[in-house]
Amino acid sequence: MARLLKNNEVFQEEYQVLGSEDVESTSGTVLVQAKHLDQHLQRLQQHDQPIGLFLDSDDELEAYEEQLSNFELIAINFPKFMDGRGYSLSKLLRDRYQFKGDIRAVGDVLVDQIFMMKRCGFSSYYLRDDQKAEDAIKALDTFTLRYQGSSDDPEPLYRKRA
Repeated sequence: MARLLKNNEVFQEEYQVLGSEDVESTSGTVLVQAKHLDQHLQRLQQHDQPIGLFLDSDDELEAYEEQLSNFELIAINFPKFMDGRGYSLSKLLRDRYQFKGDIRAVGDVLVDQIFMMKRCGFSSYYLRDDQKAEDAIKALDTFTLRYQGSSDDPEPLYRKRA
C-alpha cells in the first residue's frame, strides 16, 4: 500500500496509472499518463473516483495546457533520485499555469527531497517504500527562514524584515 503524505498527515492510498492499455475496471485514484490522455479521458469522466494527470519528467506542459484545468490532481513522476526535471514541472504548474490543485510527487521520492519539493509547489508525496513517513513530516519544517521566495512563499526574507 502506498504511503501518501499530505497536509502533514500520512494516508494509505493506492493509485493506478493508465498507459496505452485499455483498462475496463479501475479502483482508487486513477492517474492517466499524459501521452495517453485522449485515449482514456472520455471514459474516465464517468469514473466515481478521483482522476489525475500523470506527468513523466520529460513531458512538455505546453502540450497539455488546455486540459490542466480539468484536473484537481497532477502527479509528477521522479524516475530516479538524480532526475530533477519534476521540480521544474511543479514550479511551472504553480507559477506560470496558476494550477491550484494537488501536485503530487511519485516515484523515487526520498525524505531528503521533501522540503525543496514543497518550495517548488508540490503539496503531496508518495514516499518510496524504504522512507519513514515521520521523517518526511519533520523534513517539511527543516528550515524556518528562507532567503529566497518560491512557489510556497513568494516573498523573500529581506522584504519581511522591517
